[in-house]
Amino acid sequence: MSTDFQNPRASARGAVKAEDMLPFEIKAGERIAQAKVQDAPQYRLEWADDLSATARGVGGFGSSGA
Repeated sequence: MSTDFQNPRASARGAVKAEDMLPFEIKAGERIAQAKVQDAPQYRLEWADDLSATARGVGGFGSSGA
């Protein structure tokens, strides 16, 4: 997420019904996911009455063109 992003955070997700899924089998030792474990930095948050304008502004998904 860009450091100048000012809109509320959201994620794209939807409900998946069991009948919509294809049958599959997970075998012992098979890789099915990945994750990265790292230290979580500590922050001190402060309330602000106003935010300065940025080039991105409140643009949401896809607004950066990336």
